[in-house]
Amino acid sequence: MTSRPPIRWPLLFAIWTGLGIVLMAQTFATVPIEVPRGGDRTMVVVWLGYLQMMRAWLWGLLTPLIFELRRRIPFHGGWIPLGLFLHFAFCAVLLEWVMVMRIWIWAALAFKSGWSMPFVSFQEITAQFSARQLLDVLAYLGTLGGGYIVDLLHERQLALVRENELRLRLSATELQQEQLRSELVQAEMKALKQQLHPHFLFNALNAVAGLVRLGENAQAVEALSRVSALLRALIGSTGRPVVTLEEELAYCRTYLEIEKMRFDARLSFAIDATPESLVAEVPTLLLQPMVENAIKHGIARRRTPGWVRIRTWVEGERLHLEVVNDPAEMPRGEAAPPSHGVGLATTRQRMARAFGAEFTLDCQVNTPAGTVVRLAVPFKVAESAVPVRA
Repeated sequence: MTSRPPIRWPLLFAIWTGLGIVLMAQTFATVPIEVPRGGDRTMVVVWLGYLQMMRAWLWGLLTPLIFELRRRIPFHGGWIPLGLFLHFAFCAVLLEWVMVMRIWIWAALAFKSGWSMPFVSFQEITAQFSARQLLDVLAYLGTLGGGYIVDLLHERQLALVRENELRLRLSATELQQEQLRSELVQAEMKALKQQLHPHFLFNALNAVAGLVRLGENAQAVEALSRVSALLRALIGSTGRPVVTLEEELAYCRTYLEIEKMRFDARLSFAIDATPESLVAEVPTLLLQPMVENAIKHGIARRRTPGWVRIRTWVEGERLHLEVVNDPAEMPRGEAAPPSHGVGLATTRQRMARAFGAEFTLDCQVNTPAGTVVRLAVPFKVAESAVPVRA
């Protein structure tokens, strides 16, 4: 028998009480309050609010029953027409029950002020079946939806419990393999998050805003399209562990074009890739940390224009990648940054997991010739090398 989630009555009471308060506010905002001659306006206001709260509490009492109806009434395949009919019938029955209970309590409790509502005759009862009962229909449908969500979360929780139980039964070797896979996913997610810093997006959007203020609308539209292309590439690469080098270079070109909006003449770049290297299979976002470091630690620290150059080529069974940027120009007395920081460390970890010891990564920081990052990995032709033009 399928496990049922327990009914948490305090939480259920709090939810329906909150909905009752919303109904009270809606009633006072939209329904004109008419006080009979000799009546007490304060009592009328209090009683109208009490009626709406009573509606909410009555549906709260029915919530476990509606949850069970959702589980038992078939609603799939050829059973959909029957399911709709049964839900319609139960909705009508429960709606009438709620209405009768409200009227019964209304009539049973008399006002000390002498004023009481006349909704006790058959005509007044039938008159209640109006557009106002749409709230009760929505309450039934909303409770059905809530029951579906509660069961879905409960099933998810049970699935997690079963998954944890299975993990506990794994052998020591299998547990180690699972841990390695988890670390790989976390490392790649960490690397992806580090690729596109918020300040980069803000700077790009500020550059677009500047173009609009200057009236250069065509350039602004082009800039926005590049930002959009970059974001699409970033999101699209999340679920792909490997891409072709041509796709990776297209991403880097878009990235550099957007950065050029920010630095204008201070940034120039060139991409030189041999045709045979373009079909190579590489980890997703392999070059981007190197290019971002070249901008952050090189071009951004220069007072004069600088270059970023990307070269890729194949030599024997190895794919070579090189990112070179002009050296930083630090103010007098200030030391140059000692390294490229987290970006290259993350790249080194990813390469170690992907290629083991079959890769080399070398970084020469702020030499007279600039900063040079060289990476060599085993060459492998991608299974589906789709040409992509940057």
